[in-house]
Amino acid sequence: MKNQKIAEDMPRRESLFWDTDPMKVDPEKNARYVIERILSIGDIEDWKWLFRSYKKETIKDVVRENTSLDKKSQNFWCLIFKINPKTCMNKRPKLVPSPIMP
Repeated sequence: MKNQKIAEDMPRRESLFWDTDPMKVDPEKNARYVIERILSIGDIEDWKWLFRSYKKETIKDVVRENTSLDKKSQNFWCLIFKINPKTCMNKRPKLVPSPIMP
């Protein structure tokens, strides 16, 4: 994370973290989970927070290695980051369980 204070501003809506208690999500320890959720179902304000909070390369790595983004979201973020879509799209999307138990 770029700044620990950013953790206080993290979006904690139940619609983003529907499978866990949003207040228990640690944006540093659970970075991959947070990034995937925001890339997949976040809105523009969530995206702004994401890019303020994490290094661009960290987000790109999640896009490259992801297995939970749906096909449209994955293609969108590959285009945004100028990643060859074939590199991203070869991974089968699946639901990633919350690393935080409710």
